[in-house]
Amino acid sequence: MWLDGDHRPFNPGNHYHPGGNSKFHSAVLMLYRAEDFAPLRQMGSTTQGWPFGYDALQPYYQGVEDLYQVRGGIGEDPTEPPHSRRYNFPLLPDEPAIADLRNRLRRTGLHPCALPLGVDLDRWLAHVKTPWDAFPNTCGGKMDAETIGLAHALQHPNVTLTIGAKVEKLIEVGCRIAAVEVLRAGQLQRLLAQLAVLAAGAVSSAVLLLKSANTDHAKGLANELCCTNPVRDSSGESSVIAGVDEQTEQTDVQDPELARVQQDVQAPWLADDPLAGRRLSAIAVRLV
Repeated sequence: MWLDGDHRPFNPGNHYHPGGNSKFHSAVLMLYRAEDFAPLRQMGSTTQGWPFGYDALQPYYQGVEDLYQVRGGIGEDPTEPPHSRRYNFPLLPDEPAIADLRNRLRRTGLHPCALPLGVDLDRWLAHVKTPWDAFPNTCGGKMDAETIGLAHALQHPNVTLTIGAKVEKLIEVGCRIAAVEVLRAGQLQRLLAQLAVLAAGAVSSAVLLLKSANTDHAKGLANELCCTNPVRDSSGESSVIAGVDEQTEQTDVQDPELARVQQDVQAPWLADDPLAGRRLSAIAVRLV
C-alpha cells in the first residue's frame, strides 16, 4: 500500500512489467522544441536553460525516431524543431470525426497538426479493435520500452535482463553508487558496477532514494545540496534490472570504504543466475 504525506492510501499508477508504464502510454513521441533548451521566462521565474542546444541532440533524436518507427509529418506543426530528414513512416490517417474537426479548425484560421506516433496501426487493429492509449501493449503494435528499447538491447551478447528482482537499496560511498542491493527468491544480493542508472518512475525512484539513506545522507540520496547526485535518474518506466557490458578489468579502488563494499560477502547466487560472479560496468535499476 502506498501512503501520501498525510498517511492516506493512493494509487501511484505504477505497472511492474518489462517496459513499465510505457506499456500503457499513448505512443505520442514528441521532441523537445528548440526553445526549450534556452532560458525561458515563466510565471515568477526564469529557467536556467540547458548547457547545450537542440542541435547537439538532433542526431540522437533522429536515431530514436528511426528506432521507434515514428509515424509523422514535417511542416504541419509550426513549433516543430528542424529535422535532418523526413520520418521513415507516413502520418497515421485521421478518423472521420477528427478529420472533420481538423477542417473546421482550419477554416477558423488555426493550424491543427497531427501528433507523431509510435504505432503500427494495422498490427494493432489486427489484434484488437480498441484505442491504444491506456491499453496494454500485448501484440507489439505499440512501440514501447519493451518492444523496442529492451528488444534491441537484448540483441547484444553483453546485455542481461533479470526479472523477478526487487531493488531494496542503493549503496552510496563517497557520492557515488558502489553497489545495488537486490532481493531475488528471498536472497539479498549485491550487484557491483561502475555506473548505476535509476529509471524506476517518478514515485518509485524517489522511494528508492529515500530508502537508501545512510549516516552521511540521513534524508536519503540526491535529497541534499551538499553532494553531487550519485545516480543518473531518467525517471523512465519501471520494470527490471539490466546488467550491461561485463567489466573484465578490476577497478582501481582508492576509497577504503568502497573497497570494503566491493569485498563484502554476498548472499549465494541462484544456480542458474546469468549474473553470478560478474562485475558489471553499468546497471539499469528498474523496480520489479
